[in-house]
Amino acid sequence: MPNRTINFFPRRAGRMMIGRPACGRTETFPTSPDGKVFTLSEYATGQSTEIPDAWGKPIEFYEGVVGTLDKLILVALDKVTAAASAQQ
Repeated sequence: MPNRTINFFPRRAGRMMIGRPACGRTETFPTSPDGKVFTLSEYATGQSTEIPDAWGKPIEFYEGVVGTLDKLILVALDKVTAAASAQQ
């Protein structure tokens, strides 16, 4: 996997979910349309699969998590694009 450079300083996160993001998510976002609040894995695959926490793990573990996120993000983006196209 090629090295990536990520600069976190130009932007500040509005709200970050750390740890078990599924816990309390509907309480955090009670006004979401139709109560549709999903984790990334739920939205992308339809299954609630926990993405492991790479904090303090070896670089190979981080790379594995990045690979998982890359796959899930691409699937989720495809779903968003398809849904947007269907609404037009």
